Amino acid sequence: MSRSVFISHAVADKPLVEAFVRFLEEGIGLPEEEIFCVSIPGMGIPTGQNFVDYIRDEMTDPELVIMLLTPNYLASRFCQGEMGAAWVKGHRIYPVIVRPAKFADMDGVFLGKQAVQIDDDVRVNELKDALIEVVGFKPKSSVRWDLARKEFFGKLPGIITALPKPESVSTLVHNELTKNYNEALTEMGEQENEIRLL
Repeated sequence: MSRSVFISHAVADKPLVEAFVRFLEEGIGLPEEEIFCVSIPGMGIPTGQNFVDYIRDEMTDPELVIMLLTPNYLASRFCQGEMGAAWVKGHRIYPVIVRPAKFADMDGVFLGKQAVQIDDDVRVNELKDALIEVVGFKPKSSVRWDLARKEFFGKLPGIITALPKPESVSTLVHNELTKNYNEALTEMGEQENEIRLL
């Protein structure tokens, strides 16, 4: 039986994931036993279990799948598999975009799906409401929530900056860079022709 909240993330983003889950627990009051997150001991895969089989079982029927969409996530085939599984199973999905990833990176079956930027300190209230609704727990006080939110958003830029960069780039980034390169070549050619004429 799967837990209520499945945190889909890239393992390379572990510092971000740890801070995010701590924020959910301490700020909102989401119970630890309701969270499945492979990067956090006690919330992930027990010793001796098969990694892939255990994740598949946890993806069976969570109430909410939170996807931390970072460049590392978008470059990971395993994360893409989790994304596809959540879509196929019709799970309630909550995409959280982490810069430098952007809304345009939400393509394929998630094209047009509403998402929230992780640093949008107003819209993150929607996540709080969604978690309380689907899991059905008693949330922390508004004061505790505000303090935890300020602390999380204060640390967030440093955490994001320190994350490792993926070794590959998305097709979208590749296409944009190719387009810019070709435009630069065309402009250089035009300038060379102008220089010759002068």
